[in-house]
Amino acid sequence: MEALAWLGIRWDEGPEVGGPHAPYNQLARRAIYQEHAEQLIASGHAYACFCTPQRLQHVRESHQKLRQQPHYDGTCRAVPPADAAARREAEPHVIRFKTPKEGSTTVHDHLRGDIT
Repeated sequence: MEALAWLGIRWDEGPEVGGPHAPYNQLARRAIYQEHAEQLIASGHAYACFCTPQRLQHVRESHQKLRQQPHYDGTCRAVPPADAAARREAEPHVIRFKTPKEGSTTVHDHLRGDIT
C-alpha cells in the first residue's frame, strides 16, 4: 500500500480511509472466513483435510515418480462428517473444496475469465 501511495494512487476504501467492507486485515476477517467455510462444509461443497505436510509431500513425490501430475488423493474426503467435526476441534486442518472426482471444473475469474 505504501508503494501505491508513493505512486499517487488513492483508494476510496481501505484500512486508512474506512468503508462498508471492513475489516481489511485478513486476520481480522477470520470470523467471516470461518462462517463461509462452515457453510461450504454444511452444504457438502467442502470438507476438512487433516493430512500433514509430510504426508502431502510423500503423495506428491509418489506421483512424480510415476510421472503423474501431482494432486491430492482425497484421503480426508471419506472421513465421516461427525468424525471430521470432532477432529476439527482438536487437530490442525485445512478446508478443501469438494470438486467432482471425474471430469473438469471451471470457475469464472473476474480478471482472467473462465479457468478450467
